[in-house]
Amino acid sequence: MNTDEHRLGQKQHQDFGDLIAHGLVKQETSRTALKQTSGASVSISVHRWLHYMDTAKKHVVIYQVSKNLIYSRTAIVAMLCLACWPVARWYVARASDGSDEPWGLAALAAALLFAPRTGWTEPLARGRLWLLCGLVAIYAASFVFVPPLGHALLFVTAIGIAVGRRGFPLAWWSLLVLSLPIIASLQFYLGYPLRLATTALCVPLLRLGGLHVTSEGTALHWAAETVIVDAPCSGIHMLWTGLFLAATLACWQRLDSHAAFRLLRRASFAVFVANVLRATALFCIESKVWPSPSWAHEGVGLVLFGVAALAIYAASISSTQPTAQEPVTP
Repeated sequence: MNTDEHRLGQKQHQDFGDLIAHGLVKQETSRTALKQTSGASVSISVHRWLHYMDTAKKHVVIYQVSKNLIYSRTAIVAMLCLACWPVARWYVARASDGSDEPWGLAALAAALLFAPRTGWTEPLARGRLWLLCGLVAIYAASFVFVPPLGHALLFVTAIGIAVGRRGFPLAWWSLLVLSLPIIASLQFYLGYPLRLATTALCVPLLRLGGLHVTSEGTALHWAAETVIVDAPCSGIHMLWTGLFLAATLACWQRLDSHAAFRLLRRASFAVFVANVLRATALFCIESKVWPSPSWAHEGVGLVLFGVAALAIYAASISSTQPTAQEPVTP
């Protein structure tokens, strides 16, 4: 009896030990599986996070590139041309109807020649964007009652602001203004005042030569002779050519805006003085005070404009040296 009980006790003890061992093995297996599952979950989470970060970086890069392209000088100039397309239509019509001289095409070619070669993909500064928005608003608000020439001036001013990188490109902008068909308009608005000023200044010069000349409006009287200072003697064509030469020299020599303005001012003065001397000499030729050949009328104008051109060139040489920050006059 005791022996059977002892054997039964040992068997129960062995079975209990087997159960405990089996439980421990199963528990360890569960822990190992849990660790593997947790490791896999962490790996998947890290992979997803890295994927999200890469996607976000790509989106940021795409947004930055798109923003730079939208606010670049190329895009801004294209949008200005699209918004102000009536100016282009008016320009083509005026250039082809014969109402003005096609000299502006030479200035347009010079402006394209001296246009900047770099910086077109750079974003425009916020202050310039607001200024351009203001100019476009003025253009739109004044579209009905302002003549097309006024719109064209606003347009080329906006182009100058958009293209200039630091400061306003005065010399290059001057070429854009001179490219417009403005000679007839200048003759209409400024021709007569310039003729009056030229006539008034011819009188003291002629009196210095011993001629008792009087003026009446744009007419010069001497003895029985009357010489009219007509529209060609106003000097508008000479003024346009002198300003074109000065603007081209300013672009060629990369003058900054202050030096370019000084050169344009000196060029205007030199051309005006040359025109007064021209009108004085032509009075002497037309009134037979100076016997002269038939070609003297044109020859005097060419010689005096050549002198004015030399003076403009000398003024450009003596102007302030260019700065490295003026990008639109390469």
